[in-house]
This record gives sequence, structure tokens and C-alpha cells, in this order.
Amino acid sequence: MYLDHLDVALRRYAAISSPSPGGNLEGQAGRLLDWLTRDVSVVAAELLNRPEFFRLATWAVTQLGAGSRSPHRQLVEAVDAALIAYAASLARVPVRQATAGLGFVQWVATRPWKDLVSDRDYFGPSDELNLVTMPGSAAAHPRAQLADFLPFLHEALRLPDDHVVGMMFRRIEHWVRELRSFRRGCEQAGLKVSKHCPAVQAAATRLQESAEALRVAVTHAPDARIRTACVIVAQAYAVFAAAPNLRPRSLDGTPPPADFRFWLERGEVAVADRVAAALVDVNAMYNLRPSVEQQIADAIDSCRLVLVAGVGRREAYWDGELQKVNWHKNPALWETLWQLAEKAAAGKGVDREDFGQSVSPRAIICRIDRLKDALPAALIPLIESAGRSTYRLVLTDKEIRLFFVSSEDSILAEGSESPSNLLEGSVEQQRELKSIMQAAR
Repeated sequence: MYLDHLDVALRRYAAISSPSPGGNLEGQAGRLLDWLTRDVSVVAAELLNRPEFFRLATWAVTQLGAGSRSPHRQLVEAVDAALIAYAASLARVPVRQATAGLGFVQWVATRPWKDLVSDRDYFGPSDELNLVTMPGSAAAHPRAQLADFLPFLHEALRLPDDHVVGMMFRRIEHWVRELRSFRRGCEQAGLKVSKHCPAVQAAATRLQESAEALRVAVTHAPDARIRTACVIVAQAYAVFAAAPNLRPRSLDGTPPPADFRFWLERGEVAVADRVAAALVDVNAMYNLRPSVEQQIADAIDSCRLVLVAGVGRREAYWDGELQKVNWHKNPALWETLWQLAEKAAAGKGVDREDFGQSVSPRAIICRIDRLKDALPAALIPLIESAGRSTYRLVLTDKEIRLFFVSSEDSILAEGSESPSNLLEGSVEQQRELKSIMQAAR
């Protein structure tokens, strides 16, 4: 069975989050930071290879953002239009030009925001009201109060969360509150808004209904909780992984990840609490492993060289294509290719010790030449001489994937490391893995 890194991460979190009596908060924050960097990053890296996880983690950007044709985007646009209509109806209320807030209402009616949704909020609140850049002096335009968007004032903005969704609703609530404040001021001044301008009430009702429809569709959906959890895990990876590689096309142009580390180091342990809760929510997804063939197919799609070994099975895929070589009739060539790939993944070359002292330097040269004759033209120049009787395959570990498949059609181990480092299982499994390794070579 595979090592369950998520279970290990949750167990370690439980131990860290229950400090011994007299323990200091600073020390706990340091241990939680180490937990996020080491344990959580491993889990997140595994999950990011799952298409379903990635789909859920980027759902808000792809389904709510400008350019999407999804039903949810249509709901966003309905709220957008309702806000403008409500502001425009209020701007037509017969009040004196000097009435407080009238200029603001007239400004809102011009739709001063780029969009109610901003993908720049993905890694943390970034775009406040997401306003259009105004030409000329800032003093010529009304200024909205932005206290609703300051992390120092709101804990929710300091913690990992689906901020694309959260900031969208904060913007909507901000505009609605300001417009209602203007209407309330008019009525307190003795002006019966609904009587003088019946369109105001109709616009207000339409805005309320469209905003509620959007909220229900986004936050009450069956997958709403798991979507948020996936976003939080992705954020944790982007912030705390030693060398994160998370920049999908849908997030091009987004700012650097929010500094959740800053808040954690200042005692905001709720940062880690939120990540731990997200790990619990994605546990079922993490343990629902795709089939053997799906894992291999995913590797073929994402890696240049994929080798599959098992009982009666030896397959080599290069750039998505199965190489039509009878490896069973050429075991020496298969052993050579496997060792080249295994060593390349570790950044090393294959030398005489790997082949065995009984294999002469001349035999190694002949074997490499025969292997090149069997390989596709694009792969041949990537096998280079690296010294006396030493050869290396010029590929990185991310371009190579090795699979050991059991007789029960399950993957005993996969990766670029030695299988013994990847497998934790029964004695029977270890024996089967050993037999497969011997057959592979």
C-alpha cells in the first residue's frame, strides 16, 4: 500500500496543535510553519496531479470570471446589470444636486468597476473593488470606503480561502450597502423614494433576487465545500512549498501568493487550522486513487518518457507514443533503458558498476548502440557519453515516470526513486515487487 501522506500530515498537525502546558505560541507557530512547508506541500503536490482536484481548485476563475459562458457567469452578469440599474434609478430621484451621496450614486451608475470577479484574488485578496483606472485627478471622482477589504481589520481576509468567491460577494455587498444608505438618507429627509420614482423599488427587488440567486448557486452547491478546500490546499502549496510549480493558464497575471506566512509568524495559527480543515475535506478525494491504467495514461500525457514493468509487461512510451520493441526478446536493452531512466531521474549516469563487472566496456558500448537503434530519432541524441563506460540520459525527473505494476493490476510503486523508498506494504507485496524488478531488468 502507498504511504498515506495526508494521514501523516493530519496526525502531525494534531500533535503540534495541542502544545504541552507552558509551551509558547511562537514555538507552536514555528512548528506549524514547518508542518506546512514539509507535510502539507507533499500532499498538495500529489493532489495537483489530479485533474479533478485542479478543476475544483480553479473553478471560481474558470466559471465565474469574465469570458466564461457558464450559467454561474450569467448570474454574475445579472447582478452586475442589476447594480447599475439600481444606481441609475436612484440617480433619477428628484433630490437637490447637493444632496449627500448623489455624486457617488451617479458614479456607481457609470459602472466604475472592471468586473465583480477578479482572478487576481486567487492567492489572496488583492483587487479591493477592482475599479477601472480613472483618468485625471483622483479628487474628481468619489472615493469608496475600503475598510471592508483590509486584512488588518478582517480575519477572514488573513486566512486561506476561496477569495475569488469571497471578494466577489464583498464587492456586491459593498455597492448594495452604499446604495441603500443613499436611499435611506433620502427617506429620512422626508422624500418618499418609491412614490416619486417607482422604478427604484423594482430595481431594488431585482438586485436582491439576482444577488440571492448567485449566492445560492455558488455557496449552496453540493461541491462548494470541496471546491473551497481544494483552493486552500493549492494556496498552501503556492505559499509554503520550497519550489512551487503552480501557475495554470487560467491564473496568468495573478499577483504573487498572499503572505499567509506573515500572519502565521505573528501568531495567527488559524492559518494552519484552516489548511488542516481543508485536508480533512479533501481526504476522500486523496484516497480515491485513479485506476492503474488511468495513472499510466496521465503520466504518458504529462511526461516524455514512461516505462511500465510488470508480470508479462514491458512498455516504453516516448512523447506519448508506445515504442514497438519486443523488450521480452531483448532483456539487455530493456535493462539498459530502465537503468538510464532511473539514474537520469536522480540526476546521475549509468556506469560499469550498474551493469556488473562481468560486462566489459566494449559490451556496454555495443549495448548502448543497439539500444539507440531501437529508439525513436528524437530520443537518441539524449543518450550521451559521460566518461569512460558511463552514459547518461539527458532528461529531468519531471520528464520521466517509472511504474511497477503487480499481478493484481495495482501499482506497487511508481516514481523516479528506488521502489523500496516508495512502498510500504506486506512481505508478500515486497516479494512481488522484487520479482517484478528482477523481471524488469
